[in-house]
Amino acid sequence: MKTQFNIVAYSTQFSHLEKHLKPLYRFLNSSRCNWRRFLLLLGCGLIQTKVNSLTKEDRVKVLIFDDSLFSRTRSKAVELLANVHDHTTGKYIRGFRMLTLGWSDGNTFVPLCFSLLSSHKKSSRYVEMNDGIDKRTAEYQRRKEAVKKSSETLQGLLKQALHAGVQASYVLFDSWFNFPVTILNVLEQGVHVICMLRAIPRVYYVHDEQKLNLNALYRAVRKKRGKAKMLASVIITLGTDEQGKEVLILTEEKFQEIFDKFLSSLPKYIKGLLGVSVYES
Repeated sequence: MKTQFNIVAYSTQFSHLEKHLKPLYRFLNSSRCNWRRFLLLLGCGLIQTKVNSLTKEDRVKVLIFDDSLFSRTRSKAVELLANVHDHTTGKYIRGFRMLTLGWSDGNTFVPLCFSLLSSHKKSSRYVEMNDGIDKRTAEYQRRKEAVKKSSETLQGLLKQALHAGVQASYVLFDSWFNFPVTILNVLEQGVHVICMLRAIPRVYYVHDEQKLNLNALYRAVRKKRGKAKMLASVIITLGTDEQGKEVLILTEEKFQEIFDKFLSSLPKYIKGLLGVSVYES
């Protein structure tokens, strides 16, 4: 009886807040609000007002991209439901891919925005987009973005973050985004790239005036003996920009400086994302 009285008293005490909570719930459930813009400005404001005052100006700051599986194996009629690839198991699962962008200074991680991706292949989608959605709204833009390639979405999220005032010297992502076109597009926005390279047979790099894929380049490079942080480092030509200038990777001295300065402060989950254990002795 005492428990029932407490529940009733608690409910009566906060009953006058219902008229204020209903507009809040309608706002949270509204699909017409630009939630990405809201989250981006919130994260950017947190970095500028709180985090930057706690760190030195010369501290290395990075933007991190990562995608994870959003499984919906039991669903059948979810809008834009697709057959997506799980990088962990190597299998295809019914669901979505969550592409997340975050900012970090080595100690603090602030999520900025995300994009829920379907598949750019129509044959891989089980359900198509609802045609009755107003094309002027943010919800239509998110659905239109969901059927793009992840590399295109990555470039769009990066532009939005930089335009909002987020400051970073480097962009970090795993080997699934390491295509030369993606790297060159990121460099055009004034940010350098740190990533692992994936051995793709048809992707070539110019070294000593020879076009070599990653496996051939690894065999051609002279490795250091012993347990070194880096087995080898070389300067290669990745491509050319609009003015015809060669776009090069970092030199050994510059990369060593950045590597030693930033590696020691990275959290474990970022080290796992980059596969840093490969370079550690």
